[in-house]
Amino acid sequence: MLELGYFPGCSLHKSSQNFDESVNKLFDKLGIELTEIDDWNCCGATSGHFTDDDLALALSARNLALAEKQGHHTVFAPCAACYSRLAQGNKVMANKEAGWQQANEIMQPLSYHGTVSVRNLLDVLVNEAGAVKIANMCQVPLKGIKAAAYYGCLLVRSPGIDYFENRENPRSMELLLDAVGAESVDWPAKTDCCGASLAATQEEITSGWIGRIIDLAKKAGANCIITACPLCQSNLDMYQWRQQKSGEKADMPIFFLSELLALALGAKIGKREWRKHFIRPDAFLDTLNISAST
Repeated sequence: MLELGYFPGCSLHKSSQNFDESVNKLFDKLGIELTEIDDWNCCGATSGHFTDDDLALALSARNLALAEKQGHHTVFAPCAACYSRLAQGNKVMANKEAGWQQANEIMQPLSYHGTVSVRNLLDVLVNEAGAVKIANMCQVPLKGIKAAAYYGCLLVRSPGIDYFENRENPRSMELLLDAVGAESVDWPAKTDCCGASLAATQEEITSGWIGRIIDLAKKAGANCIITACPLCQSNLDMYQWRQQKSGEKADMPIFFLSELLALALGAKIGKREWRKHFIRPDAFLDTLNISAST
């Protein structure tokens, strides 16, 4: 059994608990063991690395040092922002780039020796589980789902970090969705930025970006958007909820990739989980005769 050191990050323990739950249910189905890193701290996204470079690096390095000390060879971070911060921190610390000594001094008595790798959800699903295995395990085919796979700007394009697929036109999410019977649409906004945390402080700036992403997905024929980033999911979901409250039509479900894959593999995902979405997908799934296990 593959064992990974699990870094849920702040969002998955609070505002995006359904992401955490679905990741754990999916990996349980796939036989991948997740062991949460003991005493982990916030990775510093997004305010930390805008405040102090040394502090931001130390925040990431401390989590890596904890994982290393606890015997983990791999840190798995589902959140795109957490993955980006940890992967960049790992690169600096392992290669002894500028700032690595200060980071080790800040987090004393801990120190990090660069023995841990950092991986995200797509990497583990494609390169460890594999689309063929996922297809063979499918119990609830997602027929009728026409998905716009939305990667956002950090999942495959973290600055300075090598990745296993094309940065501008990634295809791993589509590969996984196709494996469980969904149809992936071709659209131009898959790696666009949703505005990230600015949506909470400067809504007027990001609302146009978010609205454009949703409009382009609809024009491409999508009936839902799939993401693997808590901020992306929250921004796209909440934007529509605000539209709905003002009387506008808002009916585009925003799923986490792990939710749909876990559902397809027979995990118990139903109304309790869907209530955590602003735009609830219950009725949408019912019209497609995609039945949850609960």
